[in-house]
Amino acid sequence: WAVGLWWADGNLHGDRQVTWSVSDPDIEDRLLGLLREYGFGGNGSDRRGCRQITFAWPEFRSVVEPMYHGEGRGKGKREKLPTYLMEHLPPNLQQALIAGYFDGDGSWDKQRGGMIFSSASLGGLLALRRMLARQGRVSLIRRGRKGSQVETIEGRIVNTRDQYSLRVPENPKDVRIENGVIYSKVTLVEWAGEREFVPITTEDHTYITHFGQSHNCDNTAQMADLDSTR
Repeated sequence: WAVGLWWADGNLHGDRQVTWSVSDPDIEDRLLGLLREYGFGGNGSDRRGCRQITFAWPEFRSVVEPMYHGEGRGKGKREKLPTYLMEHLPPNLQQALIAGYFDGDGSWDKQRGGMIFSSASLGGLLALRRMLARQGRVSLIRRGRKGSQVETIEGRIVNTRDQYSLRVPENPKDVRIENGVIYSKVTLVEWAGEREFVPITTEDHTYITHFGQSHNCDNTAQMADLDSTR
């Protein structure tokens, strides 16, 4: 749970320290109770819009530091992606990981029902979608606001990243899990230009991707017939 909470809104400082930013008092109390079991004696500090808790915890840091990808320092500079091990945790531990992420960066869709996760990390949401699928929960990812340069207070220019949202509907209509396969409705088709694609052909038309098992129809001969017709 604490790893999921850090995934949502955490950071690393120095060589040993781990930091969580928390805005909900109940979640802060739960985190402090956990940290005190491992020797934490502080109470956190006030920051703009949240409370910040920093703890020198090398063992915990060794778990979350491999989630960092990219370059840069400071909050939001580097993408956080779950490790392969996290994606293949036993179901009860993975439920706790997802619950922590929701407590840190999730919300509830009051109109349509279901959980919503918002993030600038598409890779992170794709990993979350795979985890949810292992739990038997289907989800949908949509692209929100596109990144741009925005002028803010005192004339400072800041870069914003593309935003994405993952929704876990209570009564899904366009996506389902059946016989171990996720069926998801295509909602966006974009022109691929002149790029060339090589069909993946196997005896049973199935192959393994990072998401899981995929299936396609070998339509190479059919496409050749269509080209001849034209």
